[in-house]
Amino acid sequence: MGDMVICGFCGRTFPRRRAIITYKGFVASDPFLKTVIGKDKITIGLSRKVYVCPKCARFYGIRGRRAED
Repeated sequence: MGDMVICGFCGRTFPRRRAIITYKGFVASDPFLKTVIGKDKITIGLSRKVYVCPKCARFYGIRGRRAED
C-alpha cells in the first residue's frame, strides 16, 4: 500500500502520498535570551519536518506542498 506516516497534529496514521509537509520550529527571538547570549553570537533556530494529514491541514489552514514519493 505504501509508506505510512503519522500526523504531527492529531497522531493519525495515513499514506505518505496524502501528506502535506510543513515545518514546526523554535527561534530564539526573546530579548532576554539575546542579552544573555550576546548580539554578536549566532542564534540557533530549530525546525523539524512534520507530516500533516489532509483533515488537520484543512482545520488549521495549512497550505504546504504535497509529499513527493
